[in-house]
Amino acid sequence: MLVRFEDTKGKTHWINPVHVKVVAEVKPGRTDIFLTYGGGWGSNVTIKVNLPADQVADMLNVAMPEVVLGYVTDDGRSPLGGASSGGAAAAAAAG
Repeated sequence: MLVRFEDTKGKTHWINPVHVKVVAEVKPGRTDIFLTYGGGWGSNVTIKVNLPADQVADMLNVAMPEVVLGYVTDDGRSPLGGASSGGAAAAAAAG
């Protein structure tokens, strides 16, 4: 999911949280969001916003895709069964 931010100049940015590398509070209420995507020159971008870093991080964390952990046994079956989506159960079963 994309997250909407307005930079310090009033320009709207829709950010994919997967590309965010660093959220750094420059001063209270002013945060820089560092993004990296693609490759080569020009693939790094900094968005400056008038929000506290904690609020920016919360907005990005909510929009992150769910990660499901699991593994497959030697015989090709998942120990959790076909319908499981519990990453914690997979991690616990792994050991």
